[in-house]
Amino acid sequence: MPTAFVSASFADRESLAPVLDAIKRVPGAGQAQIMGLPDQAMRIWMNPDRMASLGITTTDIQQAVASQNALYGAGQIGQQPTSGPVQMTFPIVTQRPFTDPSQYENMILRASQDGSSIVRLKDVARAEVGLRQYIIDSKLNGTPATFIAIYQQPGANGMEVSKAVRKTLEEMKPRFPDGLEYRVSLDTNDFVRLSIEEVIHTLFEAILLVIFVVYLFLQSFRTTIICAVAIVVALVSTFTGMLALGFSINLLTLFGLVLAIGMVVDDAIVVVENVERNMARFHLSPKEATIKAMGEISGSLVAVVLVMASVFLPAAFLPGTTGQLYKQFAITIVISVAVSGFVALTLTPALCATLLKPLDEHHDKHKGFFGWFNRAFDWATERYSRVVGRVVKHTPSTMVAYLGVAAFTAFMFMRLPGAFLPGEDQGYCTSSIQLPSDATMERTAEAVKKYEDFTAGREVIENVLAIQGFGFMGAGPNIAMIFTNLKTWDKRRPDEGSVQEEVNAVRGAFADHKDGRLIAVVPPSISELGNSAGFAMRLLDRHNLGPEALQEATMKLLIAANQSDVVQNVYVEGIPPGPFVRLVIDRQAAEAQGVSFPSINATVSAALGSMYVSSLACGSVPSGPFSKATYSIASIQQLIASSQSCRAYANAAALSNRWSSAAAAIRRRTSASNRPAPAGASSKSNGPTVSL
Repeated sequence: MPTAFVSASFADRESLAPVLDAIKRVPGAGQAQIMGLPDQAMRIWMNPDRMASLGITTTDIQQAVASQNALYGAGQIGQQPTSGPVQMTFPIVTQRPFTDPSQYENMILRASQDGSSIVRLKDVARAEVGLRQYIIDSKLNGTPATFIAIYQQPGANGMEVSKAVRKTLEEMKPRFPDGLEYRVSLDTNDFVRLSIEEVIHTLFEAILLVIFVVYLFLQSFRTTIICAVAIVVALVSTFTGMLALGFSINLLTLFGLVLAIGMVVDDAIVVVENVERNMARFHLSPKEATIKAMGEISGSLVAVVLVMASVFLPAAFLPGTTGQLYKQFAITIVISVAVSGFVALTLTPALCATLLKPLDEHHDKHKGFFGWFNRAFDWATERYSRVVGRVVKHTPSTMVAYLGVAAFTAFMFMRLPGAFLPGEDQGYCTSSIQLPSDATMERTAEAVKKYEDFTAGREVIENVLAIQGFGFMGAGPNIAMIFTNLKTWDKRRPDEGSVQEEVNAVRGAFADHKDGRLIAVVPPSISELGNSAGFAMRLLDRHNLGPEALQEATMKLLIAANQSDVVQNVYVEGIPPGPFVRLVIDRQAAEAQGVSFPSINATVSAALGSMYVSSLACGSVPSGPFSKATYSIASIQQLIASSQSCRAYANAAALSNRWSSAAAAIRRRTSASNRPAPAGASSKSNGPTVSL
């Protein structure tokens, strides 16, 4: 369930941490992560010429930043053991980590003993607030946006999670910064919700159809009511059994209920028909006819239940994914059939004995529509009986015809295409744009822009979520992943296509794109079961021929697969190899000149790439619901100490006399108001702190 937060301001999009925390607290939202939002960083751009003239190396800058931009716990005044009784203790910390570029630029890299010659960072570099990586960008319909992807916990109710997330976002909306708005750009539960609604409609339609057919053939309101009551009781009891087994209302269980409706009413029809037959043939009262009928068919009813259970129950024990699919479906039918048999043996006879009336001698004489229907049905039954009688008399030819039908059935079964599950129009598709490995982010952005321009002209498409920098094939500046969301089914016109048609249209539009390839696929039939519908295979190098031979075999297989009429849109997972520049270092010469190999690697990495030195403290921001948190730097111990300690506040003018002697003893001034408490401060303390 990707949720888009649209804003042109990076600072606004960066302030989504409270939103993310609130979403993670939603029951059933197992995982939520921000997509398309790179971390902020303090980037130090070095000047190689100035560094060379002053004799400053990359290692010198790295060590200076790492040592000076750190929070150190300097200890505690008055902690045990002491020489005598101590009334108060004072934690001590050094200065806070730097948050402003000017603070970084004033770092001292080298200084003479008398302080006459000082080399600062600004003499050889400049500092600015930027991004840690510049390979990620995200847009919603061409507008800069940040996405929060929400995944439900296993076993959670997806529709309830979707409803709770929407409610949480709506409650937080008034506290959003100006210019920031949210939009649920893609919700996979929409398809599930619509599917369940359609199955529920089918369920009620099936119930009405069964009741109509029962009334059409039994031609009595009382007998129809008895069958309808049996259906309702069987379904309610089935729901009880599903709840006891931990099942939920989903597509599989509802589909099982739809099939079970026709089964659960059969037992009731058999009982009612046999009771009426005994009443008409032996002129018995409803009670006597019911007793006689149940003595005749009770064993048959039990046998029917056992046979139906033996057909569906083994499907619940199939292994693997197939077994999981059939488990709830099969057990739902078994429960409904078992309850239907129990109802036919108990409730239905009681209803027959109490609701049915004795039949007169003209009970089978109907006029009007029912009279015509009975005559037509009797005529069809008679003709059918004649045909069956003639067929039985010619056994050899009948067996030949039967074998021919069986052979034709087997032939058609082998000819029909096979699949794990049929594809469905789930309302969205996913696309991956992959350019050559040496492509820059600008070239990838042009390909994404072409995709956005194409989809903008198609009215059935509602949202296009484009994320540059990573995709199904990997991560890098040459990759982009796009989610294309179509209008809901009730808003589409009859002439507007399905997801598969839109996928075919996108493939056709990018067929002539020579600067890369586009892979557009429909989502799998089961969410999280792969990235797309279809299947995957692996090509193994069993004889250890090497990467070149494996790559050559892969390309041959790919060409042959794309020329096949059986499969389509075949592609290779992963990023293909690309050109690179190999840097060969003469280690012997480097050591001879006193240059260590680690320093060479550090210099090259910092000059051509980037080097992580320490963490950045975001600093103070105005208070409010979307205030940025202050991130600790340095080691893990300092991180825990600085992030978990409380904030205590003090003012030097408000100190009492008993604090004055302690403050004078350490010859340090107490911290100003609103200064954060140092490491080791108790979370329940409200006393002042002392800082250097």
